[in-house]
Amino acid sequence: MSKSIKQAGKLFLWLFLLSFAAGAVSAKTQDSGAVEGNQDDVPLIEDIWGNVTGLFGAKPSDQQEEEEEEDTESQVSKPDEKLIHAKRLDDKSKKEDEGKPISLLPYKVYQAPIIKEEQPARKAPASYHNSADDQGSFSGWAAKSPTVDLNRPIPLPAPQGAGEKKEPPRLVPPVSALPKQFFPIFPRGADPDTVAQFLPVASNVALESDHSDVTRAVIFIHDMTRNAAEGVATLMTLGGSNGREMLILAPQFPLDVDVLRFADHLPDRGKNIVSWPLEKGWNEGGLSLARSGSRGISSFTAIDVLSLFLADRRRFPKIKEVVLVGHGMGADFVQRYAAVGQAPDLLTRDRVAIRFVLANPSSYLYFTNLRPSEDSLAFSIVKEVVCKGVNYFPYGLDDLTPYARRTGGDALRLRYPERQVFYFAGDQIINDAFLDSSCAAVAQGKDRLSRTQAYQRHIAQSFGQAADGQTFKIIKNAGYDPVSIFGSSCGLTAIFGDGMCR
Repeated sequence: MSKSIKQAGKLFLWLFLLSFAAGAVSAKTQDSGAVEGNQDDVPLIEDIWGNVTGLFGAKPSDQQEEEEEEDTESQVSKPDEKLIHAKRLDDKSKKEDEGKPISLLPYKVYQAPIIKEEQPARKAPASYHNSADDQGSFSGWAAKSPTVDLNRPIPLPAPQGAGEKKEPPRLVPPVSALPKQFFPIFPRGADPDTVAQFLPVASNVALESDHSDVTRAVIFIHDMTRNAAEGVATLMTLGGSNGREMLILAPQFPLDVDVLRFADHLPDRGKNIVSWPLEKGWNEGGLSLARSGSRGISSFTAIDVLSLFLADRRRFPKIKEVVLVGHGMGADFVQRYAAVGQAPDLLTRDRVAIRFVLANPSSYLYFTNLRPSEDSLAFSIVKEVVCKGVNYFPYGLDDLTPYARRTGGDALRLRYPERQVFYFAGDQIINDAFLDSSCAAVAQGKDRLSRTQAYQRHIAQSFGQAADGQTFKIIKNAGYDPVSIFGSSCGLTAIFGDGMCR
């Protein structure tokens, strides 16, 4: 009899618990419906930017993130999960691969694998390599650093000095890897509901790290090879940065083929990874390819956003200086950005100095329609019928891009001599495979050295003493090699010192 009473008591207890749980679920469903009907909870664009810069709110703890994932019914505007996962080849578990929500960007993702070429059609550049013990098609994953091992920087690429020749590439060289971090960028005048596009960024320390002691930030712009990580490693080795007082970062401007190549290893197959076309591409501030209904973004706008990120005093309270560095095609980019960039004036207003360092640019932006004569030091007008587009942007001030038109040609002429710019060129570049051979570029000189020397005369004739803050240096016995240029005494001073190099 007592046994039957005990069983009946247990049955009553189970029925009570089930009825209580059903009531809780019903109340929760009603609350969720009320929240979903609230139109005032739509996220604003300043809220998105605040989450990036840390201006609004605090980063939730891991425990809070887990609790939010469990309570999925109460989320008002849940981010697209496809955008926040980066799949690893050596880990089949989805749980360990889950990224952070978009609202916490810039976030760290896994390094893209280095792909082997079974039958390379050309001689690979120094940065395009795989270790001898690689097994299979991929070399594996870095485990510690966000971009490179801080304790063991990547060895410097072999210098290309006097007498050293290189084979000209048949095609644009492929990228060997993508950085581990993505930085969110938006087109100018974006609506609050605009989906962010993500720019790969390499750095010596993670962007979400503590930067309270950083006083100098160096932004490196890669050349045609588009190897951002190698640029960071080179500057780390030359500058000896441990990441505490100097942040080195390098955006990578991928082509569409680069995104397609690594699509299997990118969030949502690279759907929202920003990329640029070959014509009117990233090197001249061109617009990125429109994706998912979003408008294209100028590569100059991307640097504006990165610069404003560095000028955020809540994240970088001690920042004093930003140095924008470029080699080859990257130097082409930096010189044009020095002329048309919008962020430098904002940084100067906030008492953050900015300087520009160019090494071996292929061409320059001229501020008049005069070009150097072949047989003398004089300048003359090159007629349009002889060379169509000789004065079009990025070679001149005609036919400006939408980004450059915001300032206008006259304002650019007045502003440029105020920029602190360092121009470097090696005097022993042999068989220059990456030289701009367009008519507009050839009108500036036959090679990088002569074009740099002619541009020095152009600056002197156009601006006189107003451009005293601009320095030209020819590095002896240096070729098309960033190590020889940046490792010179003047190069080190321009990037890591006080800039007093004459």
